Amino acid sequence: MAEGQPTRVSGVSKRGFASMDPERQREIARKGGASVPSEKRSFSQDRSLAA
Repeated sequence: MAEGQPTRVSGVSKRGFASMDPERQREIARKGGASVPSEKRSFSQDRSLAA
């Protein structure tokens, strides 16, 4: 195997967001959405976009 390449078990990489279990993905996504103040979210600035 080439040096610097991730080790694969059964052809599945153990790296990245897609390899995480769904609950862990939701936990991380929740934190990202909560980090932006409500007045900075795109739909709160232009209500016609939200409709």
